Amino acid sequence: MHGYLQVSFIGWRFAEPKDELKPTFASALQSTPTQVDWSFTTGKNWMILPTRLLEESGPDTRDFNEAVARITQSDQDFCAATVADLEIILAAIAAAGPDKND
Repeated sequence: MHGYLQVSFIGWRFAEPKDELKPTFASALQSTPTQVDWSFTTGKNWMILPTRLLEESGPDTRDFNEAVARITQSDQDFCAATVADLEIILAAIAAAGPDKND
């Protein structure tokens, strides 16, 4: 809307979380070369997000939206790096996932 890149992250909520998926996500983050440090968190929501965003969100990510806005407005280089990183992280997860033909 304002011509900014936004800090990239992905979050989702499972109706029935499958703990056996956790190692796939964690492994993709560990094995994928990225420009910034990333974290995988689970709880009510599962999230893959830049560690900086997690740290700047405060306890229990209570200031998450404010942290997204602050980083977006102040650090476009970081945002660009997260956009590029998330694409390769998602590709790594897709490659590690179960074969669609099974």
